[in-house]
Amino acid sequence: MKTKLILESWRKFLKEGPQPSILFPDWLKSKIDSVHQKPGQGSIFAKTTDEIAKMVENIASGAADIDNIANTTGVLSEKIPGIGYDLVVPIVNGRPIHKGKELQGEITTVQKQERSGPVDVPAIITDEPMESFATDELTVIVRPMKDQDQNVLPGQYIILSAFPGSTGADKRITEWEGNYMVVIPRGA
Repeated sequence: MKTKLILESWRKFLKEGPQPSILFPDWLKSKIDSVHQKPGQGSIFAKTTDEIAKMVENIASGAADIDNIANTTGVLSEKIPGIGYDLVVPIVNGRPIHKGKELQGEITTVQKQERSGPVDVPAIITDEPMESFATDELTVIVRPMKDQDQNVLPGQYIILSAFPGSTGADKRITEWEGNYMVVIPRGA
């Protein structure tokens, strides 16, 4: 029985090749807890961090061409009902836009945590209800892992971020000025 299991595993390996290694780092769980669980720094989850971690790991490990994705856009996306709230809006002609209309509110600045430290980003405090920002889209950012000399480690990947929605996924936080704004619903 044991020999049969070994042979089946070996056949699978030869047929599919080595499976990629995808790391969901502990610091990302801490980031989800501190940034994506309450309004003020961007999109927030409506599910627990442990639930999110399992979903993200499943999405990343099930991606058909993880190497191509990680080496190009780095963005994976999947529909998950009730995942959370996309509390980031685009800025068009200097104005925050939500669902095709100008979002009304008080413009301010908030600090978002970047791995290199805090970054000031524009924000808007609005009377628009939290439910107006509900999303079923989960975005995952995955990149190739590198060694201490910054050489890519083949077949090894790291999840750098996960958040509800997709607004702002195309730019680093340091590039948000004039492009994106954090939304803070009053009373949230």
